[in-house]
Amino acid sequence: MTFTDRLAYEIPPLVRGLTFDGQKGLFVHAVTGKKVDLMLNPVSESMEETVVQWKRLLDAYTEERRVYPAVIGIGETDFTYGLGTNYDEAVRAEGVSALPVLPPSDSRSDVVRDKIVLVTGGAQGFGEGMVRSLVEQGSFVYIADMNEQGAKKLADELNYEACITVAKSLAVNVTDETSVEAMMDQVALETGSLDVFVSNAGVLRAGSVKAMS
Repeated sequence: MTFTDRLAYEIPPLVRGLTFDGQKGLFVHAVTGKKVDLMLNPVSESMEETVVQWKRLLDAYTEERRVYPAVIGIGETDFTYGLGTNYDEAVRAEGVSALPVLPPSDSRSDVVRDKIVLVTGGAQGFGEGMVRSLVEQGSFVYIADMNEQGAKKLADELNYEACITVAKSLAVNVTDETSVEAMMDQVALETGSLDVFVSNAGVLRAGSVKAMS
């Protein structure tokens, strides 16, 4: 695979993948004006070759310092990324509370804890119920919905109750490919990528069974 002219959206998922511990990766948030702790090589034509080089540099950094870099930069670009165990930590880009030497949890109760989840149609109804349940179990949840106001209201409520950012709203029309692409681009910049995608939004017009043919 090779990089395209969409580097701004292709790099964050790769950076997050470098931190994957077998269960999950760190949150990766695009930041500006932050001191870079680890500068990775410029991207090469080959995506695979670039990732191998980046992984080698990150492993050397964590092995020597026993901590993750707070901010990673990409050579010959202005791209810098804050790392964190949660959204707020990645946005602050001041240090990662998790240690790279700790093994991942294999407890069933932790199956979605600290995972990044996106739920379409999550602003109301069954989708809202899933969003609330996932947040209760420790997930960070994107509430993706055409009802942008409803999604934001739910996210604000959940964040207020948790006292940290555990949910963010995303406007999307799942029947529009351009809208879905824009949604995923925003995800790349905000958290690097996803762990779970819940396709809950309906695309058919609701109506009575009496009207069906």
